[in-house]
Amino acid sequence: MDSKRAWSKLQIKIEPEVHAFFKAFVIENETGDHILVNCSYAKQIWWGALSWLGRSCTFPDHPSSLQDWWSHVRRLQPREMRRGIDTLFMLIIWHLWKERNAHLFHNSPSMVHQLLMSIREKAELWIQAGVHRLECLRGE
Repeated sequence: MDSKRAWSKLQIKIEPEVHAFFKAFVIENETGDHILVNCSYAKQIWWGALSWLGRSCTFPDHPSSLQDWWSHVRRLQPREMRRGIDTLFMLIIWHLWKERNAHLFHNSPSMVHQLLMSIREKAELWIQAGVHRLECLRGE
């Protein structure tokens, strides 16, 4: 069975709003790079998180790989903050992936400010739990 016929059979069985999301997902052929750095939602999260830390954040005009983009952003940071920024990087990636799954599987997306608050709260918990690399990001 060709993919168009298979897709049309699938369309009948799912709700219209879910269908629209899946159709966009298939058309864009989302990759990890797209989900974690190139889509507008991810860019807003990165910009917001790095901005409240007073750190630099830039995006290329064309899509880039997560690894290339992060290497670029990392070089913009003061050397003494890079390990903390790397730890925050992992926290943000994890939250973006969980958000993607919440949207995809439960149709319950968060607003940008909600996800940023969640990331900030989790970073505070990590600091309280002894993740010392993040302490340099507090600015206190």
